Amino acid sequence: MSALRTTALVLLVALSTANSNARQQVTTSDRDSPLFLNRSSYVYHKWFSSIAVGNYLYMDGGEISYKNGSNIIGIEAKNTYSIDLSSSWTNQSVSVTQIDKAIDGRSLNGNKLWPGLDNSSFYAYDGDMSWYHTPAYPPSNKLYKFTSDGSGSGQWTEDSSAYTAGSNFTNLVRVGGAASACGSDTCYAVGGYRNSRSQNGFPDDPPVPAAGMVSHNLTSKMWYNDSLIGTVFQKPWNDGSLFFTNIAGSAGILVAMGGITTNAAGANANPLSFDNIYIFDIATGTWYQQSTTGDIPSVRSSCCTVGVQGDNTVNKTYEVRLFQSIIWSTS
Repeated sequence: MSALRTTALVLLVALSTANSNARQQVTTSDRDSPLFLNRSSYVYHKWFSSIAVGNYLYMDGGEISYKNGSNIIGIEAKNTYSIDLSSSWTNQSVSVTQIDKAIDGRSLNGNKLWPGLDNSSFYAYDGDMSWYHTPAYPPSNKLYKFTSDGSGSGQWTEDSSAYTAGSNFTNLVRVGGAASACGSDTCYAVGGYRNSRSQNGFPDDPPVPAAGMVSHNLTSKMWYNDSLIGTVFQKPWNDGSLFFTNIAGSAGILVAMGGITTNAAGANANPLSFDNIYIFDIATGTWYQQSTTGDIPSVRSSCCTVGVQGDNTVNKTYEVRLFQSIIWSTS
């Protein structure tokens, strides 16, 4: 572990104060249009996933809230959106392209978007259904592929290569609340839970923990599921943050932080302190726990993280910026 401990990790924290509102079921034909057709009514878009492919940022899934008179209405985001990153824009001037998502007809919160090796496509895996979709009938565990046309649009298809004999995909189940990151040619989904919106027949309160570490090799198309319990994680973990960096380890490392731990039944939820971060050495397949110092963030979950190489090339610092709105009270 000596090589890993020489790496300094700097956390720069930004906080969001997004408004929290009770869900209102939409029974009309309201869809996603308030996001970009009526900018004055748009409030926020949450629980979506995003990925950059070429010159475009793609956003998929989640829930949209917008103002309707004095009320704030929430709807599931049924389409995929893209924003051109090749030129500058502001919140007022940004142009958002809507892409029809004609697969299953259901929106997922927190699905995992993984880059394709061809630099022109990406995959969608995992996630649980929007709470605005009633009644819940979650899709079976599938892998979807989006192929970009290079101009901010493209097409979704179901990727049948995941179901080939020997891939191990059929042994996996759909989960929500997993943390995800990708290395050079392998993507990971760690922890999470199962509830009625990820898999039929499961309870919502509390959800059932999924205490595994799923990995998918994009070259071989093989899938694996290793236990998370018994490593540095002694309890099931969900709604945490995971990111990849190649500044340590011969194959890079995954860094996990934040989130919530529960007991084996999914109860007794407790936030995971930022006094420690958890490092997975990909080359050796080993988890380590690393204590932190400095201005340590308060406990929180569902973090959005962005990592960049630091300016200190001598100590090989790596800066991780956290942005999210769910901060746990310790009182």
